[in-house]
Amino acid sequence: MELMYQKNLLKMLLGILIDIDAGYKNRLIAQKGFDETHVLRVVYESVEEKFVVITVYPGRRSRYEKN
Repeated sequence: MELMYQKNLLKMLLGILIDIDAGYKNRLIAQKGFDETHVLRVVYESVEEKFVVITVYPGRRSRYEKN
């Protein structure tokens, strides 16, 4: 049950993450701020018209945002 919930949450997040950058080995990195000092980053690949999530991690806005 927990795994299914996490998969649905990631699908929802991929739909609303706004900043997408190129990553290593043709991977994409999507991110969105979730509080004043942090962003959520999702590293994923597009394989046969599907998204394959490699990892999800929080990061500091000061490091990853380009403002």
